[in-house]
Amino acid sequence: MPEAERVVAVALDETSEIEIKLTGDPGELSAAFAGLRGDRAARASLLTTYYDTPDGRLRRRGFALRVRERGGDRELTLKQDRGDGLSRREWSATLDPAPAAGTSPDPRDLPLPDLDRLPPEAPFAEPGLADAEVLEPVFRTDFERRTKERRSGAARVEVALDLGRIMAGERREPLAELEFELLSGPVRDMLADVRSVLSARRLRIGTRSKAARGMDLARGVLPSPVKATRIHLEATDSVEEAVARVIRAASTQVMGNLAPISDARDPSGLHQLRVSLRRLRSALLFFKDHVGPRADVLNGEAKRALRRLGGARDLDVFLLETLRPVVAENPGEPGLARLRAAADGRRAAAWDDVHRLLGGRRFNGFVLDLLRAATCGDLVEKGSDEPLLSVATRRLALRYRRMMKRARGFDRL
Repeated sequence: MPEAERVVAVALDETSEIEIKLTGDPGELSAAFAGLRGDRAARASLLTTYYDTPDGRLRRRGFALRVRERGGDRELTLKQDRGDGLSRREWSATLDPAPAAGTSPDPRDLPLPDLDRLPPEAPFAEPGLADAEVLEPVFRTDFERRTKERRSGAARVEVALDLGRIMAGERREPLAELEFELLSGPVRDMLADVRSVLSARRLRIGTRSKAARGMDLARGVLPSPVKATRIHLEATDSVEEAVARVIRAASTQVMGNLAPISDARDPSGLHQLRVSLRRLRSALLFFKDHVGPRADVLNGEAKRALRRLGGARDLDVFLLETLRPVVAENPGEPGLARLRAAADGRRAAAWDDVHRLLGGRRFNGFVLDLLRAATCGDLVEKGSDEPLLSVATRRLALRYRRMMKRARGFDRL
């Protein structure tokens, strides 16, 4: 079975789903939904309550537990976010009809969900779900959903337009998403559908789930930067397996740092995004004898993004790390005050450029291509079955010889 088909088959088992969302202006999202041909759109009002432990145990471990009400029906769902922006696992069960308290605007009036209704294969131990008594309602979403099914090449896709709000205590946040969920067929065909929407509308790829947004809203915090995780490679891995793991890790880190930059203007998020792009470029260079044109495109777009991000990062370091202690040691120095004001102005302009980059069609197309590579595994075109050990030995030996050649005469410098 071809690699792309194998990945899809795994992703579409009983507990997994592949979906991607677009965010932006509600009018643009509605126009995009209306412009997609498909079955006649269905409409429903959804009220969802999300639960967690007081210490946020589920959220920290990448899980979300919710009870969704649609008319008189109620459904309990445990979700596990894989962090790559495209795939997640879920386990669902039908609950009894909502009691009268379900009409209350306060989720604390609701009974705790019956966890015994979840399928026995649901991972209770991993998120730390001993029993429902450790849970509490944290926030709710209230939105109207319009859905339609359509054909995207050989794929069958459900498209959903969600418009409403997220509610956590007295806090409110608008909710506007266009979601594509793969029902069957190749992932690449669904992603081609998403690309056509991105090329026609001023939208961007959504990187945060409703659960993540609601939990942060309830806690009153902004999204945090995501650092790189250690990639575990084995000597017995093939080139294709190694590239897949490296690209997936890069995709996870890229996706995880877009919200901290866009929503919080977090300098650490910008730094981590640049780290992820450099790691991606290093990996593509290392495997350059094995990858094809798609990898060249990814490398070129990552290089372009790094250039655009560099100015803001340089000014972050200058203002926050270089200049700050100098000003502290020389309080009242007018020249330093003028220097800081000038640098602040340039930094604000550089950050505006970062936001234009991340909101642009070209960068979002790059993110989409990265998601495709992480999911479909179609970057390697030569020697996919060659053992990683032999490739690494050959490449590292070459780099060592080059390093020693350049270091000749080092002791006489």
